[in-house]
Amino acid sequence: MLKYVLFYDSYCAACSQVAREVERLAIADLGVISLSDPLFTQALTDAGIELTDRPGLLVNDDSGTRVLYGWAMRKRLAARVGWHNARTLTRLLSAEWQARLTREAEHRGPLAAASSVPRWQASRASPSCRAG
Repeated sequence: MLKYVLFYDSYCAACSQVAREVERLAIADLGVISLSDPLFTQALTDAGIELTDRPGLLVNDDSGTRVLYGWAMRKRLAARVGWHNARTLTRLLSAEWQARLTREAEHRGPLAAASSVPRWQASRASPSCRAG
């Protein structure tokens, strides 16, 4: 049994990209699996783990099985990936942040997507795009 399993929403393009990056690292005891895998989701349900559409890290260790989300997941994943892969970590965090913005925009609707553009990007608009 794997000690760590990163699970993600395969219908989210950015989440899938992050998952492929993690999988490409081929780290011992770290698996990557989609939430669309019925065997995996059934195993989680049977274990009493509530499913969400958020990415998570399933941890199997001496203290039992648990799921980490958010910063706890990122911290444990970073420790597992290793700091010697700093460039990869930066790419992963950037892709994960983009996935979050994309997912939030999808949940809020098409008009909200324009408001999710970071201010620093919006301020870089060409002079002809700025109202005078």
